[in-house]
Amino acid sequence: MRLAIKHILVGVILGGTIGLSHGAQPTSTTKKVSFVAIGDMPYKKQEIAMLTAPNGDIVKAIKQLNPDVLVHFGDIKAGGASCTDELLLNRREQLFNLHPFKAVFAPGDNDWTDCDRTSLYPRFNELERLNFLRSHYFSGEGNKLTRDVAGLTRQPQFIENATWSINDLIFGTINVPGTNSGRINIELGDVDKVLNEADRRDAFNETWVNKLFEQASSANGLVITFQADVYQPSSKKYPVECTINNRSKCDGYMKIRRQIEQKSAQFDKPVLIIHGDTSAYCFHQPIAKQATNLWRLNGLGDYSISDAAQITFDPNNKKMPFTVVSLLGQQILPAVCDYNN
Repeated sequence: MRLAIKHILVGVILGGTIGLSHGAQPTSTTKKVSFVAIGDMPYKKQEIAMLTAPNGDIVKAIKQLNPDVLVHFGDIKAGGASCTDELLLNRREQLFNLHPFKAVFAPGDNDWTDCDRTSLYPRFNELERLNFLRSHYFSGEGNKLTRDVAGLTRQPQFIENATWSINDLIFGTINVPGTNSGRINIELGDVDKVLNEADRRDAFNETWVNKLFEQASSANGLVITFQADVYQPSSKKYPVECTINNRSKCDGYMKIRRQIEQKSAQFDKPVLIIHGDTSAYCFHQPIAKQATNLWRLNGLGDYSISDAAQITFDPNNKKMPFTVVSLLGQQILPAVCDYNN
């Protein structure tokens, strides 16, 4: 059954302690990390108002909290809205004003892969839109989004992938969009070029995830944010890994999902993945038997719940270092991801 509430509170427990970023000398930091994760919005007029400075409800809540960083996990616009330069730049400024100079964005399918939908006017080639995001969100004027996120670095040649550390908690973003990771519904442009980019993206993401885990080996926690729900039931339609010989009738998320799960199972520290894409809102351990340290937060938004997640990392709390609550609401997020709601 679909959640009937508008706002929710999430209580979460993760095991582990805090360490340091890769390559640093041991420290005894006891500082907490507070951050907000938001995504799959704004989709509707109400959400646009909530996210618009200075009087939007979510804007005011973020200002009052003053988190160490704000992460948007993608879909910064509704799928039914055309991906015009004007709209994308407008949403960039809206994101900036939510938390100036400390807002990190991970692109979603609504932001580029789905911009070629026949229902949209004007329509855009998805690779052209990805290049637009790279030019205007992750470089040039877009650099202001993350100007004050200390130590943030981007993956060479794949600049939407980022990593940074706050008080010895490692963060990372990777470009994993919906639409089977951009491998289906290619309606404009050269299909082979789009699939070549998907293959390239998989390779860069694999390298970046390896780097994140390497960095976190000297820390005591890792947070990875991306857009797609890599556990969604539709991924089971073709339950095989994508290969050079099978690039679309495959599970576009199998490779990255398995990598994170396997790396986490070999890891002795908490790993948190944050994503959106579906309305099966939940916080749970997706493979608890294999990796008790891996947690998944399917974030809020997607028309149903207009809210954000407020996450606190407390290095002094060895048994419960991560606490997640909704930014505006006070109700518990289900531990079961209900795809039939």
